[in-house]
Amino acid sequence: MLSFELRRRTVEDCVRMLEITKDQVPDPPSLEELQSQERMTFDGVLQLPLAAVTPDGKLIAYGTAVGGKFNKPGHFRIFVRVDRPYRGESIGRTLYQALEQYALEQGATALECTVREENPESLAWAERRGYVKEHHLFESKLFLDRFDPKPFAGAVERALASGIHFTTLAEYPLDDTGLERYLDFMWELALDVPGTEGQPKPSLADFRKFIENNPAWKAEHVLLAVDGDRWVAMAEMRKQANGAYYHGFTGVQRDYRGRGMALAIKLVFVDWAREQGAPYLRTHNHSVNQRMLAVNRKMGYQPEPGMFQLIRKV
Repeated sequence: MLSFELRRRTVEDCVRMLEITKDQVPDPPSLEELQSQERMTFDGVLQLPLAAVTPDGKLIAYGTAVGGKFNKPGHFRIFVRVDRPYRGESIGRTLYQALEQYALEQGATALECTVREENPESLAWAERRGYVKEHHLFESKLFLDRFDPKPFAGAVERALASGIHFTTLAEYPLDDTGLERYLDFMWELALDVPGTEGQPKPSLADFRKFIENNPAWKAEHVLLAVDGDRWVAMAEMRKQANGAYYHGFTGVQRDYRGRGMALAIKLVFVDWAREQGAPYLRTHNHSVNQRMLAVNRKMGYQPEPGMFQLIRKV
């Protein structure tokens, strides 16, 4: 049996963590992003970041339990990743048990985890521990060199003719008033996304701290559709380490839905990303969000293995 011990993680562990991550997931974060995530702390967040290391100091697995004010009350998210050559040595089980114990000691009433769809072993591992599927997120990619804009001719022009103009958040001041306007707007739209029910809204101070310490967040990567002075739709994107863009969120105000606004803002985003030389766009959609899935399929997004979000009541 392999000898190892658990200890709290440090920022210096990020290089090794990224090596493990690159071997297991597509489009991993940059080292800068990972280091930023490890450094960022918030009052009211309950978190235990652990690493499993061999006697000679090699990190072979890592995991986190996190709950508190950014999670649903009583909910803790548990994450475990084991380097492939070291699987089957009870490392993941030991790491998970330590994280689970921490969550329970903090008063957890539900534990959540995410498993990639192409990893049936991990899914079975979680289900043996009492987790059940709660949500299914489909992943898809739009390869920009294959994108044909001809079927969508006129979609953006119709939006412009109706008085809409497209810009980015970078065109607005991000003082407290401006940032609060964006937070309120984004949160109103996000609450219509399946799976966000009961999610607590971050404070303005916490939101500012998050964006100012997140190298992947850029105001110029938040696309807005504006009618007069009113923001009516948005599309948020994040540049990935390989030059592609992750399309994190698209939202349209309820009274502007059914006008082709989601398609129009996505097309503006596609044109922008092509100008940046991005090879593809990547996104996730909830399985029950059929309207947005239909828009993406119409545009040519190709299905990829997605993720299962699982929950266990305790």
